This record gives sequence, structure tokens and C-alpha cells, in this order.
Amino acid sequence: MEKLQRATDNTVKVKSDICLILWLRSKNRFLRPSLFPNRPVIPVKKPEMSVYTLLLDFSVDPKNVKNESHLSLLSSNIENVLRDYIGNLKLITTLSIAGGSLNIYSGDMGSVISLRIFDNGTITVNIEYLKGDDSDINILTLEKYRKMEHNLRGCGILNDTRYPPIHRGTFSRYFVSSDDRLLEYDIDSILFEERSPYQKVQVVHSKSLGNMLVLDDLQNISEADLIYTETLMLRGKEDYKDKEIVILGERPLLVHF
Repeated sequence: MEKLQRATDNTVKVKSDICLILWLRSKNRFLRPSLFPNRPVIPVKKPEMSVYTLLLDFSVDPKNVKNESHLSLLSSNIENVLRDYIGNLKLITTLSIAGGSLNIYSGDMGSVISLRIFDNGTITVNIEYLKGDDSDINILTLEKYRKMEHNLRGCGILNDTRYPPIHRGTFSRYFVSSDDRLLEYDIDSILFEERSPYQKVQVVHSKSLGNMLVLDDLQNISEADLIYTETLMLRGKEDYKDKEIVILGERPLLVHF
């Protein structure tokens, strides 16, 4: 009861954050000055350019990377394959480091490519470049990779994995789950962002989920969840007009006064 009383006392303080949830109903009602007269209107953030990071993982038999001559030969063979699929590939430097080797290259679109070979047979290729989010140009498309994959077999590659490109830029499309896994959303703009006395509050727009509320970088609720939320709120049966609302718990439990 004491906790509920404290939550009730704070209802007015957190009410403006709760209004953000109610805004999800309409895409055109965000940041209305009439709702928050003391807050400046924040321009919608949209990406223009993003850094793309493409990660490739390979493996070879560990006995093929046991000395410097083996490492040099394998690096040269993989480099020759990469050169056929990444334009203007140029070697910048080669480093011999504990546990393997590292080659750094430059390529088309101002890209930087690293080739790391570990002495346990693991190989990583990281490709990083800057491009417009509305551009269809990619350094290494999935189609190109499929062809490159076939050629890499001649280098003794046993297994290979291509991960989807990671986008980094003016805002993140990624959130971390409670068990530290990376989740990617098709976010194309940030509609609202502010740090309240209690938490970081964001309202972002997802192409597939609509407007989505994010609290402390954890996804909370979106327009796609409205059927669930409106059922809990007894929409059409309960009138919340002029009532103060407090939300308790991880999933919304609405208590009105």
C-alpha cells in the first residue's frame, strides 16, 4: 500500500511521459505545442548517411595457419579473391600479432577492410564504408557474396558466414534485449527524444510497427500493439477523459483516479 501511495503521489510528475503512450494513436499528433507548452518542438531526426559495417566469418583447418609462411600464403589467396569483388582494393599495412596476422586494405567508396587470421583457424573480414540510406549501391551484395563464397573454397575455407550490414549513424536502429542480445528494427526517424527525471524517453518510427515508445533504450510499446493495449484499457467501455493515470509494472497496468 505504501508503494502504491508513493506511485500515486508521483502521478502528476510522470503524467507527461504517459501522454507519449497515448500519442501513439496518431502519427500526426506528435510534439503538439498545446500538449507541452513549455517544451520546444524537436525536429524529426532522419538519417542521411550511415556507416555500414559488413562482417564475414570463415574458418580453415588450424594446421594450415601454424607458421608465418602459412599465414602469408592464406592472406594472399584470400586477398586475391576479395580483389575480384571489392573495387580498387589496396593493401595499406600488414601486421604480425600474437595469435595470427592482420591486413588492412582500402577500397571503393572510401571503404576500409580488415582481414584477421587467428591461429585457431578462425578468419574475420570486416568491411566498413559510408553511404546514403537512400542509395542502392553496396560494396558487397548478397549475390556477389554467393559468387565469392564459391571462389573462397579454393583457399581451403571450410565454413563461412555473412552477417547483415550493421548501420551506424546519427541514431541507432538497434536495441539490446534483457539478456544482452542485439535487436534490429526498421527505424527511419526519431519523432521525440528527451531525458525526464526518471528515464530516457524516445518515440521512434518503424516502417513495420509504426510509432514505437522506447524507455531507457528498451522497446516498450508500438502502434502494432494497440489491440493488446486497448483490450487492457477497455477502450469503448471506459472513459479516461480528465483522469490521472499511473502505470505500474513492466507491462501496463492502468490505474485511474
